[in-house]
Amino acid sequence: MLGAAVAGLIGLLPLVYLGIRATERGWSEIVDTLWRERTATLALRSLELAGIVTVASVVLGVGFAWIVTRTDLPGARVVQVVLGLPLALPSYVASFGWIGLWPDLAGRSGAAVVLTTISYPYVYLPVMAALRRCDPALEDVSRSVGEGAVATFRRVTLPQIRPAAAGGGLLVALYVLSDFGAVATMRYEVLTNVIYTSYRGSFDRTPAAVLGCVLAVLAVAIVGLERLTGRRSRHIARVGSGVPRPQSIVRLGPARWPLLLAPVGVIGIIDPDGHGDLLTARAAAATGVPMVASTLMMDPMEDVAAALGDTPGWFQLYPPNDRELTESFVHRAEAAGYSAIVVTLDTLTLGWRPRDLTIASFPQLQGLCLANYFSDPVFRSRLAVPPEQDVSAATGHWALTFGNQSLNWDDLDWLRSLTDLPLLLKGVCHPDDARQAIDRGVDGIYCSTHGGRQANGGLPALDCLPDIVEAAGGAPVIFDSGIRSGPDALKALALGATAVGIGRPYAYGLAVGGQAGVEHVLRCLLAEMDITMAIDGYPTVASLTPTALRPVAS
Repeated sequence: MLGAAVAGLIGLLPLVYLGIRATERGWSEIVDTLWRERTATLALRSLELAGIVTVASVVLGVGFAWIVTRTDLPGARVVQVVLGLPLALPSYVASFGWIGLWPDLAGRSGAAVVLTTISYPYVYLPVMAALRRCDPALEDVSRSVGEGAVATFRRVTLPQIRPAAAGGGLLVALYVLSDFGAVATMRYEVLTNVIYTSYRGSFDRTPAAVLGCVLAVLAVAIVGLERLTGRRSRHIARVGSGVPRPQSIVRLGPARWPLLLAPVGVIGIIDPDGHGDLLTARAAAATGVPMVASTLMMDPMEDVAAALGDTPGWFQLYPPNDRELTESFVHRAEAAGYSAIVVTLDTLTLGWRPRDLTIASFPQLQGLCLANYFSDPVFRSRLAVPPEQDVSAATGHWALTFGNQSLNWDDLDWLRSLTDLPLLLKGVCHPDDARQAIDRGVDGIYCSTHGGRQANGGLPALDCLPDIVEAAGGAPVIFDSGIRSGPDALKALALGATAVGIGRPYAYGLAVGGQAGVEHVLRCLLAEMDITMAIDGYPTVASLTPTALRPVAS
């Protein structure tokens, strides 16, 4: 304690000298110096520069810290070190480098650029440490109640890292106030370089001492402001016992999600306005859950792809018996930005569906859910008049075109030749078929019984999954049929599924609440999966294996 006190007193000696030197010619000299317009201008310039650099450094520092801690950035460990290196660079050296790259750089903008690029590590380093200490369970709770990524960061993550960011920002502001090298090199007059010039170029050093005291007062004011705001900040803490779950990592490359929206062929008509496909796509974009878009949509595939934004979308292809039309669908999906083609094999003909027959439910015969056909140039070329002029004739031609019941393995080879997009086969439930598909160049297997709507009395899809995973030999295996909850999805993942598709739950959500209903269903499922994994002690999806399940005797 004594040593610290002594060190503190030694550190105050320059300030004591300034006070003595400023007052040795009397208070009139001090008042005269302070009352000059130039003094106020220099003080405002110093504060303005400190404010600009502090804000920019906080934005950069928090952004860089989030990227290196919360994403799968390649070479993250090296990047972490590199981002901290500007601290070792003197401001005047950095200034020379910037002038070499940008000879016209000068003045306030030049000083701000130089000081920001060497000062942001004061924010970056403590915020990075704070992010690593944040409990992700708090963020999970926020997402589970419907908050998006931005709202969760603002309301949950930011309050946890605010003290670190504020402390770093304080260091940046104080550093900028005291800097001489950058402002001198950039020829921008603030208190520091004017104090230096006044001290070295005048016999009367009192004005320099007074300006030095002004600079010290500004520094104290900034520290006091930071302390005041710090007291008012909210603190968020974990309540209860247990070990916090590891932080979730945001994938910067191709999305890898444990959940996706399985294709629902008539989802479009669930929305009263007939745009259920678009609403589903927008919900996928809002939640980041990929969508498999059906051939049978109320809106063209191009419009649905646009509504997805950056969220991955796959196109489910019902192969027609017209090869030219099939090729057109595939190329349109490529051009629209879909990232995979899902060839559906389990609906080459419709199953016996007494409920549909009872209520005469077949919307396609009314011209509904055929937007991809009616907008396709090949399909339109087969008609005597456009679909807009004769819907019945267009629908009749569709009925003759839909479903290639003679589809065989040679057709698969042909489909493979049409596109470089990943190709998946949907409806594969036998390991021999999975092996043959992989041997013929298919990129993934989609294990599905079409939600049980095609063949009554068959094996449950979940019973087929382990054998399909083994037969796939490491290729991705997508699974759907019968998923109604988060634990249902986790069981499929534990049995080896790469991702799990949901169908009816989000269809129910769309029927009840439109886009918001779909988003609510997805967020609930994701939250339930996260919480179930945490309760059962599985920190990541990769840690789910068949050993997580216990067989139940029938």
